[in-house]
Amino acid sequence: MGLHEAPAYHDDFEVQTLAYRAPEVVYGVPFGCAIDLWSFGVTLAELYSGRALLHAASRGGLAVELAGMLGQPPPRLFGAGKYAPQLLPLVAHTAEPLTLMLRRQRLSAVLSAPTDAPAQQLVDLLARLLTYDPAERLDAREALCHPFLAPTFPFRALLSAAPPPPPVAQAATQAAEAAGARTFKSETSNGGGRPAAPPSVAEALAEAPAAAKGAALTANGSPGGAARVPKRKFGLGTGIGIGSTPSPLTEAAEAAIASFDEASKKSKTCAVSAAKKVLADMEKMMAQGAEKLESTRGELKLFRDEVRTIQQREKSDLSALTEQYKAKAKAVSSDAMRKLHKLSSSVHGEDESDVE
Repeated sequence: MGLHEAPAYHDDFEVQTLAYRAPEVVYGVPFGCAIDLWSFGVTLAELYSGRALLHAASRGGLAVELAGMLGQPPPRLFGAGKYAPQLLPLVAHTAEPLTLMLRRQRLSAVLSAPTDAPAQQLVDLLARLLTYDPAERLDAREALCHPFLAPTFPFRALLSAAPPPPPVAQAATQAAEAAGARTFKSETSNGGGRPAAPPSVAEALAEAPAAAKGAALTANGSPGGAARVPKRKFGLGTGIGIGSTPSPLTEAAEAAIASFDEASKKSKTCAVSAAKKVLADMEKMMAQGAEKLESTRGELKLFRDEVRTIQQREKSDLSALTEQYKAKAKAVSSDAMRKLHKLSSSVHGEDESDVE
């Protein structure tokens, strides 16, 4: 959805699935692309834990569940929302909005995250994504540059996709490096917050020598031209297009790219070797199967021949037995006829004797 389409959803704010709905959509205030980063945070948490992060079945239930996870929503953000009159009273009893440090602790408990570095980096990323204020929420590029994602993300694509900034003199670039190159820092004693933004090139020029300031203003055309330089966060310093001197994070990014490319080549080699091994195993299994099939066919032929032999033998035996029974029956019949003839002759002889 493009930003120009967002006002079309300002009537009912039915723009996201309930479980992935950002607070500004829940309370009914104008929203932007930051709602997608909220949904990304919820999805990332669910992928890690293997279970749903939010379970509410209604807008009011979701507001209460968010307050239980993040504290009371700031009225300055949502007081003018379309659904604020119905929702804010439901969460009025909850504690104040949690600081970044407390959000990390709460999310770590919710996700049962261990204390090792990768898990805590994930928790830190989620704490910076799952925050009430869209202005404090990380944008897509900041999220990709977070320590949890940076080691495996192809920085080259990110850097090449960035719009080219206006030219700045080398001296001004070095001054900006000295004054503004920063990375993630530990939270201050007040409970943390969003990492401090590096100074702009205009601020760096104030600390640069006069000659460098003049050169930079000439290159940009006007003092206001420096304001067009994209903001730098999480240590993506002047090495990313602001000047020719690479920043430490840029060098680290290039090293990560080289490591990523090498790992990709190794993975490809391993995958090809594994595929060849699987193919060889399959061919071997097919050959063994063909041998077994041929052996089975031979055994089946022998069985058929044996059955045929048995059938022929049985047929021959049956014929011989039949002939034997026929011969015996013929002999019995002949003997019976002789006996009957003899008996008949004897009876006729007695009759003739009586007549005489």
